[in-house]
Amino acid sequence: MKTFLLALLLLTPLSAAPPTVTTLTPSGGARGATVAVTATGTFDTWPVRVWCGTPGVTAKAEKTKGKFSVAVAADAPLGVTWLRFHDDTGASPLRPFVVGGLPEVSETEPNDDAKAAPLVALPTVVNGVLSKTGDVDCYTVKVAKGQTLVASLDANRTLRAPMDAVLQVVSADGSVLEQNHDARDLDPEVAFTAPADGTYSVRLFAFPSQPNSTIRHFGSPACVYRLTLTAGEFVDFVTPLAVEHGKAATLTPHGWNLTAKTAKLGKADEWFGVAHPVAVAREPHPCFDLTGGSDDPLSPPFTATGRVSKAGVASVLRVTATAKKPLAIRLESATLDLALTPVLRVTDAGGKVLLRAEPAKLNGPLETTFTPPTTGTFTVEVRDLFGSAGPRHVYRLRVAPPVPDVDATVAADRFTVAVGTPLDIPITVARTGGFTGDLIPFVERLPDGVTAAPAPPPAKPDPKTVVLRLTATKADAGGSIRIGVMKKGDASFKRVATAAVPEFGQTTPDVWLTVTDAKKK
Repeated sequence: MKTFLLALLLLTPLSAAPPTVTTLTPSGGARGATVAVTATGTFDTWPVRVWCGTPGVTAKAEKTKGKFSVAVAADAPLGVTWLRFHDDTGASPLRPFVVGGLPEVSETEPNDDAKAAPLVALPTVVNGVLSKTGDVDCYTVKVAKGQTLVASLDANRTLRAPMDAVLQVVSADGSVLEQNHDARDLDPEVAFTAPADGTYSVRLFAFPSQPNSTIRHFGSPACVYRLTLTAGEFVDFVTPLAVEHGKAATLTPHGWNLTAKTAKLGKADEWFGVAHPVAVAREPHPCFDLTGGSDDPLSPPFTATGRVSKAGVASVLRVTATAKKPLAIRLESATLDLALTPVLRVTDAGGKVLLRAEPAKLNGPLETTFTPPTTGTFTVEVRDLFGSAGPRHVYRLRVAPPVPDVDATVAADRFTVAVGTPLDIPITVARTGGFTGDLIPFVERLPDGVTAAPAPPPAKPDPKTVVLRLTATKADAGGSIRIGVMKKGDASFKRVATAAVPEFGQTTPDVWLTVTDAKKK
C-alpha cells in the first residue's frame, strides 16, 4: 500500500498549474469547417476548456490530451480570432487562430523535393510546419498560360513563427522562375504569371527570424505557417484606405486576377476580399482618395489616402489651418501591410519647414502634432525614408483637431482573485486632447460571486492611475472580463482598458479572471 501511495504522489502534481500553449497545428481553418487541432504545451489537468474571442468560432477538448476540435461557422468573420485555454487553476496566454475563406489542407510529408511534391488544387490554403533544421516544403500546382499564381505566406507576422521565410516558384526542370524573401515584413509573397500551360512547384524554406551563425535552412516545431495558393482573385489592398462612417463607398481594388475595376462597400462592411481579407477603416469625418493627386486644399478633420509614386518625389497635399489651433496627425502604411516608411514635412507658403516627423519605431505609425503659427494654407509632404516608391507605397493620413479622450491600459491580461482576499487592479490612464474630469473604474461580465468597486483612495492619489477592487465570495470557473474607466457623472463616456499581448505585438480588451478558493489549496 505504501508503494502504491508513493507512486500515486509521483504521478500527481502537488500543485496544478494553468495550461500553457505554444503552437496550434493547424493554425487556422476555413469557414464552415470543423478542424482537428493539436496544441503543443502543458496541461496539468485534462480536459481544459477553450474561450474563443470571435462569434462563430467554438472549440472543445477531445479525449486525447492536447487534441481539440475547432468549429468555424459559415459566417464567421475572416481573419484572426484569439483562443484562450483555461481550467480552474487559470488560463493560458492568447493564441491566434485564423479563419479563412478558401478551402484548406494540411501538409503531408515527404514534400522536400520539388519534383515529387504533392499536387495541390487551386485555390487552397496549406497549413504546414518547417519542423526541423534543413526542412524544405514543396507543393505542385497546375497553372494555365497567362494566369497569375499568387503564393502568399503567413507565418511570422500573424503567427509569430520564429522564421524568415523564402518562397520560390520552380519550373518542371528545377529552374527558379520567381523568388521573394520579405514582401510583408518577414513573410514572402510571389505573384508569378505563367508563360505556358504547365505544372509548377512552390518551394518554401526559411532562415531564423533572429539571425545567428548557422547557414543551413532553419526549422523547428514552432515554425508553423499558412500558405495561400491561388490563381483567382487576390486583393492586395484597396483605395481609399478609409471611408466615412455610415456611408456606402466605391473602392478600387489592387492585386492580381481581379475581375472588377471597382467594388461597392456597404455601410456595415469592414473588409474586402476573401483570399486576403483587407480591412477598410471607418472615420467620423470626410475621407478622400488622393492617390491620383489633387491641388484642392483640405480642411480638417479629414482622412486622406495617398501614394508616393516616384522615387525621390514627395506626395503632396495642401491643408488649411487656423493659427494656434493644434492638429493631431497620424500616418500609417506598414501597419496596413503596405510598403512606405514615411517621413512627413509641413511647410508654409514660403517653403519654410515647420515640422518634420518619422515613426517612433520601424514599421510603426507616425504620430505627431502640428500647431500652425498663422492662419492659412500649409503643404504636407510625404516621402519614403529610404527614397523608394511604387504602387504599394500607399499611406493613410488622418488630420484632425485633438479630441479630449482617455487611453486606458492594465499591466496583464490575466488576474487571479482568491475568495475572501480582495484584488486591486490598477488601471493606467493617459489623458489626451485636454481631457478633464474625474474617472472611476468599471468592469463588465463579472463571474458569479464576484463584486467590483473603486478601491479606497491612497493618501497621495496618482492622477495617472485608477484602481478597481474585486472581491470574491465563492470560487468560480472564472471567465473573460472587460475592465475600464468612465467619467464620473457621465456614464456615456466609457473607455475599455487594453492589455498587451507582447508575443504578437497586439493588445486585447479581453482580460481573464480566475477565481480560487485559497482554503482548498
